[in-house]
Amino acid sequence: MNETRGPAEGRLHACLRGEGPADLPELYPRPVKKLFAFEPSGERAPLRLRAAALRPWGDARIRAELSPFLAGRGAFPLFRDFQREGLALLYRQVEIHGGCARWATEFGLSLPELQRPLRSWSEDRVRSELAEFLPDGDDWQPTSGERIG
Repeated sequence: MNETRGPAEGRLHACLRGEGPADLPELYPRPVKKLFAFEPSGERAPLRLRAAALRPWGDARIRAELSPFLAGRGAFPLFRDFQREGLALLYRQVEIHGGCARWATEFGLSLPELQRPLRSWSEDRVRSELAEFLPDGDDWQPTSGERIG
């Protein structure tokens, strides 16, 4: 019997990519013909991180763990590459200690297109881009403190 109340740990089960049940329906099926119940009891236990795993490491440790992983690469890897090798915590430490751009520069690697920081847009560019999407005569004007989205 599925519980609908109580702690999330008793109701949810996260699976790493490729480790979910084989009989799950397609992500975007046309017509859904039949759904199957998922029984997590036969699956691997959920991962739990200890607080110590989340504490910041020193730069020397990050360098030591990155060096073999980055050897032979021309570009800094994406998160999924770290995850595939079981190094998601290393990626988190990279983010805490300056981000991918810092470590890519230190190791002489390029950044993949997805990891390049976005350039800032001027106010004129924002207004120009928004003009394409706002109906004619719309007088909405963002203030400097207003968040868009």
